[in-house]
Amino acid sequence: MVDDEKMKHDSNSPAPRKVARMTSLTVDVEAEDGGSWEKIPDMEGAELRVRSLEYPPYRLAEAAHNRAHSRKYRNEQTAESVEEDYRKRGELLARYILLGWRGFDEEYDADVARARLAAREWRPLREWVYVCAMRVGQRAVEFVETTEKN
Repeated sequence: MVDDEKMKHDSNSPAPRKVARMTSLTVDVEAEDGGSWEKIPDMEGAELRVRSLEYPPYRLAEAAHNRAHSRKYRNEQTAESVEEDYRKRGELLARYILLGWRGFDEEYDADVARARLAAREWRPLREWVYVCAMRVGQRAVEFVETTEKN
């Protein structure tokens, strides 16, 4: 008996394979700018409402901070410059990126969030904001079957 797969594809035609659909690589810009609830990895029930790190007002504020910080410290790293940079970046996250949290024993408060994101001892919260903000607006990549070459 002849193998059915061999009947479908003769030796001159390539075997079918899956390739990524290029148009599925877009992001949901509305979600990036408006924010969405994102689950915190390894913390069942805990979520952050965040905007994307690509949110234009955040990008502009971050660029302004970088310029001002470079001018003030002349690109030299000191304990003071590192601490100030850390604090300011946390404040920017609180102002532009983090919009809320749920699944915690405390209600979200913007002033509390700003203080915590600016403090080094709250680094896990800050890292979760970054992780969640990087996922906002991402869509699942779609795949299609093809026999064509790239």
